[in-house]
Amino acid sequence: METLATFDIVADATNCRHSEGSFVTLKNGRLLYIYTRYLAGRGGDNDSADLACCFSDDGGMTWQMGDVLVRHEEEDMNIMSVSLLRLTDGRILMLYLRKRHAADGSVYCMPFCRWSSDEAQSWSEPVSCLQPDGYHVVNNDRLVQLSSGRIAFAMSYHWNGRRTHNPAFAIYCYSDDGGATWQQSPNPVFPSMESGTVVGWQEPGIVELAPHELMMWLRTDLGYQYLTFSHDDGQSWSNPRPGLPFRSPTAPMSLKRDPTDNSLIAIWDDQRPLWGNTFERYAQMSDRRPLVIARSRDNGKTWGEHQLLENEPGHGYCYIAIHFHEGKLLLGYCCGFHGNGHSCLMDTRIRVLKNF
Repeated sequence: METLATFDIVADATNCRHSEGSFVTLKNGRLLYIYTRYLAGRGGDNDSADLACCFSDDGGMTWQMGDVLVRHEEEDMNIMSVSLLRLTDGRILMLYLRKRHAADGSVYCMPFCRWSSDEAQSWSEPVSCLQPDGYHVVNNDRLVQLSSGRIAFAMSYHWNGRRTHNPAFAIYCYSDDGGATWQQSPNPVFPSMESGTVVGWQEPGIVELAPHELMMWLRTDLGYQYLTFSHDDGQSWSNPRPGLPFRSPTAPMSLKRDPTDNSLIAIWDDQRPLWGNTFERYAQMSDRRPLVIARSRDNGKTWGEHQLLENEPGHGYCYIAIHFHEGKLLLGYCCGFHGNGHSCLMDTRIRVLKNF
């Protein structure tokens, strides 16, 4: 594995946090990275934020800062956690979270989508992906289009606006009309009493293993990413079990299929002892390391070819966007120092790799 280029977007006095994003390749070859840029406050999840961008015209070797692409509305707390997906019909679909205050003082967090037919020059009016209101989490870079043409993502639902008061459960969401309308699986993935989880099933993602067969992974507080499977297009799901290859703190994993060879690539904070670190079960934000990449060549049955990406003490690495472009692997992820009022979520790194 060789790193060809890195580009850091660092918090400053004007923008106190630059965090999670997603890539798309435009038809003219330009690479576009859209991410959450915080405007005021201390970079907390509920502080004011818009969706801004940077772009590369040389395959990711250099990057230029762009403008704000989507601004939060006056009644919003912020918009954040963007996913981008090039649809088979040529459009670009964007999904993001919109946060606002509820009448009872809690916070609503709701997914919305827009699409662009002119290569991100303009975007449609936002479409709500679900009802009713509540606190929902869809991680960045989570949209997928299945072999059937269906567009899908997974979200965690924290039952009400006070997300710290209840364990989350996971819901599979999908659209069969290009993102115009959305539906939810009738069978959410609930945490069982026997699982022992306090936080529940958080920050899920999905990948298609075969037609009608899906795998969902789940952030937990149980020391591993948990896995659940569906054999009926997401209508029902198996009882989640520990993904033993994915020892992990309470931090998200990212996983995508490599279009060049059809293998699966996973990136997560791998806390197995082989990397020389020792962590408690309830790891701190700064314990979101080491960041490791691995590949599966048998559709997720086994994982190998592990390589270390990041492991600097005091730093955390998370919310990874994965993008394949002309034989290169582009990653975008939070990479900041955690301490002295700074959070690992405040800084973002774009990294370009080859030979993995």
